[in-house]
Amino acid sequence: MNVLIIGGGASGMMAALTAAQNGHCVTLLERQARVGRKLLSTGNGRCNLTNLNVSPAHYHGEAPSFADYALQYADVASTLRRFADLGLLTVTEDSGRVYPYSNMAGSVLDVLRFALEQPHIDLHTGVTVTRLRKKGELFTAETESGETFTARRVILAAGGAAGSKVGGVMDGYRLAKGLGHHRTALYPSLVQLKTDPTYPRSLKGVKADARIRILRGGEAVAGNRGEILFTEYGVSGPAVFDISRRVSTGGDGLICELNFFPDWDERSVLHWHRRYVKRPASPTSVFPPSPMTTCAAWRIRPPASRCPLQAPAASIRRRSPQADCAPTSLTPPPWKAALSPASTPAARCWTSTATAAAIISSGHGPAACWQANCGKTRRRARR
Repeated sequence: MNVLIIGGGASGMMAALTAAQNGHCVTLLERQARVGRKLLSTGNGRCNLTNLNVSPAHYHGEAPSFADYALQYADVASTLRRFADLGLLTVTEDSGRVYPYSNMAGSVLDVLRFALEQPHIDLHTGVTVTRLRKKGELFTAETESGETFTARRVILAAGGAAGSKVGGVMDGYRLAKGLGHHRTALYPSLVQLKTDPTYPRSLKGVKADARIRILRGGEAVAGNRGEILFTEYGVSGPAVFDISRRVSTGGDGLICELNFFPDWDERSVLHWHRRYVKRPASPTSVFPPSPMTTCAAWRIRPPASRCPLQAPAASIRRRSPQADCAPTSLTPPPWKAALSPASTPAARCWTSTATAAAIISSGHGPAACWQANCGKTRRRARR
C-alpha cells in the first residue's frame, strides 16, 4: 500500500520507518531543506528521547487520555529498543530523562536520517503542501510548486506552531481543517516564563534547584520543583516548562515565587543565616568553597514590588546548609529588607522571615552584605 507522510520531523520519520518495516511504500514530504531540524533544539541541544517515569498521569489538557493509546503502543522499553536497533547508545539521568550517549541531538537525527535511506522510502525535502483532499479511496496532496502526490493512506505529521524559528508553522492545522477536522484552542506550553526583567536580567545564566509556585492573590495556581534558569526576560528551565501551560491559561495577575531552600523551615534558614553570615562580602569569594546556588527564597514581582533591593550583576552564592544548623531557641521576629545604594542595577524582591538575606558581590567594585541577627537588620558595605 502507498502511504504519504506530510512532515519530516521526529514523528514523521518514525512513522515512515514503521510503515516501511510493515511492507508499505512510503513517500515522505518535508517543507524545509532537511528533515528533523526542530529535533536538534530539543533538550537544550541534547534531545531527551523519553523518560523512565512516563505515564498518562503526566499528560495534561482538555483530554489528557488522548495520549493513552500512543503510550500503550510505544512504551519506554519499546522506544529504547527501537533506537538501540537503529544503533543509538543512550544514557539515563537520575531524573529519568534519557539522552543519547553523546549528549548531542545530532546523534539522534543521524540514526533516523540514515535509516530513511532504503528503497521503500522516497524522501522529498523543500516541498510545501498547500492542499490535501480525498476523492474516493485516494488522497491527493498538492504542493506549492504545482506537483501532486497520491496515496491510499495519509499520515499528517506536520507538527505544531511552536518553535517558529526552527520551522513551526500552522500548515498541519490548516490541512486537517480542509479534511473536515476541528481543533481546540491553542495555548503555549513547555515554554519559558516572562516576568519583570529588571531582577532576572542581573542573574542571567544562573541555574539553581528551587521550588516554584505560581500565585494569584496568595493562592497557588501551580507548583513544581527542579532546575530553574534565569534569563534576560524571566525564568526558564525544566521546572518552569512543566507548569507553563497553567500560566498560559491562568489569566492576568499571576506572581512567580521561587524558594531556594525548599527543604528548610523558616527557623532553620534564619538560624543558618545568623551562624554563617558573619563577614563582609569579598569581591572574589562570599563564602569558603562549597556547592553554590542563589540565595534563599525570593519572590519575583511586577514593578510595584514592596521593596526594591539593589543588586549588582554579580555572582550570588550561599554556603551549603550544614547538618548542625537546627535552631536552638528563639525564632527572631520578622526582619525587614535592607536597601543598599551601593550597587546596581536595580532588582525587585520581597523579603520576609521566610527569606534569608542576600550576600552579594559584584566582583568589580562595591559589594554589600545584609545580615539578620536577633531580629535586627544590619548592613555592612565595603567600597
